[in-house]
This record gives sequence, C-alpha cells and structure tokens, in this order.
Amino acid sequence: MIQSRVSYHLKELAEAGLVNEEPRGRWKFYRLNQEALRQYLEQLIGDFKLG
Repeated sequence: MIQSRVSYHLKELAEAGLVNEEPRGRWKFYRLNQEALRQYLEQLIGDFKLG
C-alpha cells in the first residue's frame, strides 16, 4: 500500500476515535484506542445478539 493511502486511513481511524494520534516532529505515531474498540465491540455484539 502506498504511504498516502495508509496515512489517509489512519487519519480516518483517528477521527473515528479508534486510534490515538501522537505527533512527534515530522512523524505521527498511532496507538490503538483499546477502550473505544472495547465499546465498539460490545455494541456490535449487542446489535447481533439473538433472542
């Protein structure tokens, strides 16, 4: 994948709150937002529960 496409998708994930973005000089470091992912998965599981 080309760098510009990766950057675009990481930006989208950061805006959605699923990753945290930390600028360091010219670079940006990304980290998974585990709490947001946990909440997302709980919601998804709840939406698809049968019964």
